Amino acid sequence: MALIRISRPVKLLLIGAAGVVLVAGLAFGLMIAAPLATATVAVDLPQTEAAPQRAALGVHVRADGTVSVEGQTVELSGLVERLVAVGGEDARERIVQVSADSGVAYEAVMRVMRTLGEAGFRKVGLSAETGA
Repeated sequence: MALIRISRPVKLLLIGAAGVVLVAGLAFGLMIAAPLATATVAVDLPQTEAAPQRAALGVHVRADGTVSVEGQTVELSGLVERLVAVGGEDARERIVQVSADSGVAYEAVMRVMRTLGEAGFRKVGLSAETGA
């Protein structure tokens, strides 16, 4: 039986294995230490004096030409009074969203918006829904 000689020293294999263990330990250590290294800073934010914004008032123009405020049907002549009754004393400062059924004439919607503008409502917008 012949003896086999190893041409390279065995300690090279040990140094390579030690390097892999060192790199793996370093990577694992960074994964543990990184979340612990984050700093928290206390921030004192200023308080605001503004009142919370109230919900918008809804005006809807139906296909038959009738107008409703928050679901209650009103005549165009009584639209402003109903908005003030629903919106309170600051109703003219609140947002009014005007929506309409499909097929409603453009003039009917513009008549409602003109009535609101003449009564002093300055925050009037159109609400649109997309159908599937």
